[in-house]
Amino acid sequence: MSSEQSLEDQVRALTELVNQLTADNQRLRGGERSSTSSDSAQVPSSNVAGVTPVERLVCVPRERKCPRFSGKMSVDNMSVQDWIEEASRSLAARPMPRLEQALFVYDLLDGEAKREIKFSPAADRNDPQKIFEILKQNFSCSKSVNALYRQFYQRRQFESESVREYSHVLMELMEHIQDKDESLDQSDRVLRDQFVEGLRNDKLQGELLDKISANQHLSFRDVRSEALDWLSRRAQTTARPRAYSCNSYEADTNAVTVSTAPEFIELKECLRKQQAQLDAILTQLGQTQAPSSSTYRPLSAQSRPYQFQADGKPICLRCNKAGHIARFCRAIPQGGQTTTQGSVPRGEQTGVVANSGMQQGN
Repeated sequence: MSSEQSLEDQVRALTELVNQLTADNQRLRGGERSSTSSDSAQVPSSNVAGVTPVERLVCVPRERKCPRFSGKMSVDNMSVQDWIEEASRSLAARPMPRLEQALFVYDLLDGEAKREIKFSPAADRNDPQKIFEILKQNFSCSKSVNALYRQFYQRRQFESESVREYSHVLMELMEHIQDKDESLDQSDRVLRDQFVEGLRNDKLQGELLDKISANQHLSFRDVRSEALDWLSRRAQTTARPRAYSCNSYEADTNAVTVSTAPEFIELKECLRKQQAQLDAILTQLGQTQAPSSSTYRPLSAQSRPYQFQADGKPICLRCNKAGHIARFCRAIPQGGQTTTQGSVPRGEQTGVVANSGMQQGN
């Protein structure tokens, strides 16, 4: 009798355990709390057969990737100030002790930046803020304050640069100046005035100067917003293409300098004069080289036709003897003077000079 009662107790306990496990499964699967409470009402809250319900908490870490830093601008593509800002945000998203934060920052370093922290005192290596100070001292901008001011005031908007890009460059230069010059006052006003002064669009510049004159308390961001709104309105009014002219919005924003019509006329006139001079030189060269052609013969030779004997022997035009021609004639002219080039052909003249030299030598 006792054995049967013990079996019934075990079956009852197993049944209650199955019910409890089913309720827990429904709760984990998103079941309604009402069904869970009804099932738990049937099962006593006390431990059943030594089994207690265990709550399981699953934590999914939210990783925020932080870029690495080596101290070289060509590798990192960011300044040390920008990297420190990114690393500080990553630390804020990770609630960790200070030592773990220092190790996290140290793992993000490469190259010379990591060696610089490695050889620092232990007290500085274990503090993330001191690590940031060391990196800022060693890898900040090396330019002097005067050089940064000169670069800032000489900066103008480029032809292919938008107004927004131009403003970002000025803001970055102003950050470098503020890091070097802590005594700078009214940095926003200086940035605003330089932004307006460096714009390429004269119409936009005039509009902004009028607004600043009317309200001296306008900030840099207010002036930049006005400039972007003005360009947006210009884009809407000139969006329709016209066949007889270029897009005026592009001409205003890009402000590409094009040569004027008088400059083109002057260039064409200069080219025309040069072409006329070349034609005159070529004509003069053609006139001087025409008599020296291979088909030219002196008038004296052209007026005296070649003569032959009945047997076909040629008669020399110089000595009037048969058997040779004037080119191979060895007769010495009267007076012992060589003939001029005008009376003897070019080929015959060389032969005469050569023959006279041979006879004088003999």
